[in-house]
Amino acid sequence: ERAAAARPDEVLESILTFAGQSVNLRVVGRDLSRDIIRPIAHLKRDETQSHSRSLTIDLWDEHATGVDLQERIEQTESIPLEFRARSPAARFSLNHHQSSTLCLDRDRQRLVGCCQRVDALSLYERGRPLHVPLTLWHNDLDIPVVHAGLVARDGIGLLFAGPAGSGKSTAAVTCLLGGFRFLSDDLIGLEETVDGSFRGHSLYNSTYFERSHLQRFPILAPHAIKSRHSDEDKLLVLLHDVFPSRIECSAGIHAIVLPEVGDGARSTFRQESRAKALLALGPPSLGINRSFGSGEFEKLARLTESVPSYRLRLGSDLGGIAPAVEELIEEIG
Repeated sequence: ERAAAARPDEVLESILTFAGQSVNLRVVGRDLSRDIIRPIAHLKRDETQSHSRSLTIDLWDEHATGVDLQERIEQTESIPLEFRARSPAARFSLNHHQSSTLCLDRDRQRLVGCCQRVDALSLYERGRPLHVPLTLWHNDLDIPVVHAGLVARDGIGLLFAGPAGSGKSTAAVTCLLGGFRFLSDDLIGLEETVDGSFRGHSLYNSTYFERSHLQRFPILAPHAIKSRHSDEDKLLVLLHDVFPSRIECSAGIHAIVLPEVGDGARSTFRQESRAKALLALGPPSLGINRSFGSGEFEKLARLTESVPSYRLRLGSDLGGIAPAVEELIEEIG
């Protein structure tokens, strides 16, 4: 509130939809607002409509407003660059990452935070803003964030599962380039509906590339964002900047697809067991969502029981991946 009073000309508000819930975002600092909004721009909604807010987010830029965090977390050798903490009753959750500090009040569904200065944000923070508290908030909604990608075509949603390096991003991005709707390449909110079906909800329209790998996507290369920090090697691409009409908020899940890098030019697929699908979803999701527990694993098990699973061997011809996925959709019917 002091930051907003100090710089009323720098207060920007947006209405967003996360996991089907209305979220009010208020940022003091134009540059910070720009960096926060771009990875979630596809989730913005008409601000003139009446909404019942499920979450309120208030952020400010200390440098732009002249309002410092009152209780600074001092960086020492005993405190890592990123750390998380919760109050004894777990009502409050604190996340500190490099230059930003975020605190979520889970009872009041309010997130408050700041950054020291916007040009100090890491590439991770610029591509996945508010990642840790938003993951916890999704969990509280019983819509856990899982480590998977999601694309859709003609009403058919395909969940790409597997560990880092398996080819999820390559599969999702090549499908986007091939005309599919894109929701994510590795983070999805998983909702189980009352009729037993499943939906996936998008969090970010961002993706990260190794520099050598991005060269294989010449249409995306001009949009690559470099980190301001020497310890971050990857490049960030905000896909809504390139394909605003192809980024979706949510989609039904009709199959689980396990990508893997093949040794030929052509991409092929075959049916896979439910056990392999569950193994591809469970442990990687635990790695990115520390609140993942038995209830979440049971939900993944029900998902693998309810939809078919496929193994997708990715060929070296990137242009052939999307057509192979289209064939897979035809087999699903």
